[in-house]
Amino acid sequence: METLVKEQLPITDPVLKQELMEYGKAINELLKSGQSRVRVYRGAPTQVIVGEDWRKVEFNVEDFDSLSEYDHVTNHRFTAISAGYCMVVGQILMLGLAAGEVLGAKIYKSGVHIAQSYYNVVAGTNCVNVSDVTYLNGTTDFIELFVMHSNAGILNIHSSSISTFMAIHRLS
Repeated sequence: METLVKEQLPITDPVLKQELMEYGKAINELLKSGQSRVRVYRGAPTQVIVGEDWRKVEFNVEDFDSLSEYDHVTNHRFTAISAGYCMVVGQILMLGLAAGEVLGAKIYKSGVHIAQSYYNVVAGTNCVNVSDVTYLNGTTDFIELFVMHSNAGILNIHSSSISTFMAIHRLS
């Protein structure tokens, strides 16, 4: 807004200039207070997960991200730009698990897990879901999804928009 005021409007009155600056800040806050709507998924290439350890799922494709709050390139996490309660839903499909093994998913908020779910594998391809509602402060809080499997080997997360995804929607 400072650039707009200086370069495009010949304003010499300091009070008016300050009012316009405050107006611009208010508009930015209104834009930021919009509803967060994010859905991301794991696309190609398939993500490799080493067994018996929690790993962050690196969702690398966005179906939608209304406020550009999900970083699908560097940190692979959602950071809300305004405070409020958000519904978080995650699903992970893992290939190659054997009967009796475990597949787990956790939602992490700012580095601390807040929800978890485990699935006892029947055989083959299996899916685990996790969800929670959490408050995000709009400045430093972020959401990530982690996965683990009890197989001693290296397995792949299935890369597909319908099988391995995370959806976040701001409720209030």
